[in-house]
Amino acid sequence: MYTKAEPVIENEKMIVVPPLPLGAVLHLPKFVKPNKNNLATQYYFWNRELMKEIWKLKDKKSDLEQELARANEKISELEKQNENLQSQKNRFLDMLFKKRKPNLIKEEKYEPILRTKESYVRATPQTIDEHRECKLQQCPFCNNELLKQIDSYQRIVEDIPDYEQQKAKSIQYTIHRYYCKHCKKIITAKPKDVLPKSRLGINTLLYVLHSKYRLRLSHDLIRENINTQFSLAVSDGQITDLLEKGCLAFQNKWQEIIETIKHSKTANSDETSWHIGKEKAWLWAFVGDKATRYTISETRGKGVAAEVLGKDYQGTVGCDFYSAYNQFKKKQRCWVHLLRKARELCGDKPTKERLAIKNKLSRIYQDILLFRSREDTTQTERNQKAKQIKNQLENIQTLCRIKSENENGKNLQKIINLCKKFSGELVVCVSNFTVLPENNTAERAIRPAVLMRRISDGSRSLKGAKIHETNLSVVETLKRENKKQDIFPVMKKLVLNYLASGG
Repeated sequence: MYTKAEPVIENEKMIVVPPLPLGAVLHLPKFVKPNKNNLATQYYFWNRELMKEIWKLKDKKSDLEQELARANEKISELEKQNENLQSQKNRFLDMLFKKRKPNLIKEEKYEPILRTKESYVRATPQTIDEHRECKLQQCPFCNNELLKQIDSYQRIVEDIPDYEQQKAKSIQYTIHRYYCKHCKKIITAKPKDVLPKSRLGINTLLYVLHSKYRLRLSHDLIRENINTQFSLAVSDGQITDLLEKGCLAFQNKWQEIIETIKHSKTANSDETSWHIGKEKAWLWAFVGDKATRYTISETRGKGVAAEVLGKDYQGTVGCDFYSAYNQFKKKQRCWVHLLRKARELCGDKPTKERLAIKNKLSRIYQDILLFRSREDTTQTERNQKAKQIKNQLENIQTLCRIKSENENGKNLQKIINLCKKFSGELVVCVSNFTVLPENNTAERAIRPAVLMRRISDGSRSLKGAKIHETNLSVVETLKRENKKQDIFPVMKKLVLNYLASGG
């Protein structure tokens, strides 16, 4: 039985038990009447209600924790899907749009130079071909006679010739024949500077060669241009015949290019697919110090490179990681290809390890470019720098803290193996500044052939392939030798020398 609560005195201090709050009183059972005499009973039942509420909250908390765990799992799944979609998006963007290459060497900032009014005006030609005067006798407004002339000024206009002036000329040669009593033979006079067994002249040959190998036009467009500009009708067969005669006229230059490439100090090489008829073939490009040679072969084997450069080639070969170039002693592997492989690997699945190796390779390549930009380095410093970078490539797995039993798959291990295997062939450009760290030289040289392949899909026969490789090699080499000049006079000189030698 409950008794009335009385004050408790402890150490002469009175402790008073307060009544229940109003909110707690409302939750008491009906048989418990709230008054001052049963405070202990009230607190007992209030404590029971609080314990029930606590258990309800605990159950609700566990349910919320389970729901939160399910939500976190769903979020992680969505994040993985987002990463996959982002990698696909980046891959498609790389296929559609060319990436802007970052400038790895920090250049000094400069203030742009303000252009003057004269800089927007076309430059005055050095020679004037024709002089014309503009005079008036009467005023164009009132038709009255004009008085004496006040002054005059000059105006220069540059224009291409009229169609009538560009019209092709038809030249008829009367060829005389004579009898030699001494030789007892009939001697025939030969027309000078005329292609043998051809109804078309030298200028037409040069125009076809320039249109084919410099402008990369198809045979249809070449025929249309010749007919439109010069009123000269030619057929596909005649164009093919002119290309063959150009190949014969370029033979001496072609042999010179072959020897120049073999004795070049550096030679950048690349290859692309080609067609000879319906059979698949390969077009190779070899860019030396002073010449560019193209060769078309039915194989992509190492024998092609050995034939072009020679088995005992003493220079340095700039190339990618294709095994056909392993036969040469001195090689510089392409850094751009290596960085591209690392970048593509991160695009598929940008894990921590893949990003680490990509960033490490980028920093090494930037270090190489910065070191090559210095002009005051000695050969000893270059050799030491090459040795340092070689050690970094050999230990790149340790530097990037990548475990050998990594879960990232074989692709990451392939890049690590490339760095270890070709570490010595990736630093030749550090000890020898004449060697480039990338193979863009060969890729730019092979670009014209790729454009022509898109138009013609290759060569129709093996003979056509030989003509194509000879003419393209000579034209591209002549363009390298005469960068700021017209190559028409140079090509014409080669043709005239061929005719003078009895071709």
